Amino acid sequence: MNVNYGSKGFSSKCAAAENLDEFLDDIEQAETIDAVWNVCLKYFQAMDFEHVNYIYMRPASAGKEIIALSSLPGWWSDYYMSSERVSKDPFIHLCETFATKRTCPEFLHHHPYLSAPERLFINEAGETGMTSGFAAPVSLVGNDWWGGWNFGTALNASKFDKLCTDTVERDARLMGLYAHQRICVLNQSEIDISSKTLLSQREKTCLTYIAMGFRTTQIADTLDLSNVTVDFHLKNARKKLHAATREQAVAKAIALGHVVTDY
Repeated sequence: MNVNYGSKGFSSKCAAAENLDEFLDDIEQAETIDAVWNVCLKYFQAMDFEHVNYIYMRPASAGKEIIALSSLPGWWSDYYMSSERVSKDPFIHLCETFATKRTCPEFLHHHPYLSAPERLFINEAGETGMTSGFAAPVSLVGNDWWGGWNFGTALNASKFDKLCTDTVERDARLMGLYAHQRICVLNQSEIDISSKTLLSQREKTCLTYIAMGFRTTQIADTLDLSNVTVDFHLKNARKKLHAATREQAVAKAIALGHVVTDY
């Protein structure tokens, strides 16, 4: 489905985002949450949303499970997570209905119900350059999990309203929902993975050698295999562990006890 955005600012940079089917194909091919996030950044930033946040949390759980993804500067993300401000994010108020709402400091006057600390939180976030945006909830407060997307820019309110047309808002929201569904599937796979013995002995052995710093050729020589066969085992291990790289596969395998490093 080709989409013709009616805004000059968005349409000038949204060639990659004009086809929602293409976006969905890319999302479905992403095998890790990080890969989904990279796809989202590619498309959303092509629509001029240079600042994108996604939060999905389960505060009722003992460990306060949280998936928080952000394109904001690292210093803000570190502050946001380390201080547990994520659990106090005023975004919770936006997840009381599925209606989209304008957000960020430029639209703070839309939310007179916010407390002083919550208003301070939003102004602090604005220091990153995210001054205007809109929120698109994917699950409402009161459910086991709740959260959604916040799409932002550095524009003032009037310019944002002019650029963020109904069509652009609708498509960003739809893309966010597609991505959210994929993240949920992958997150469940990450949870389920610990209870299954997924790796073959040969896959475990190849990962162990990667952990030891071996290259493909060295592993092949040691195991008397071809380079292609070693690559095949490592590719299968990455796929089973939902890992984007060999290094990520090794880290997950070690965490799950499939690879032992006290060699």
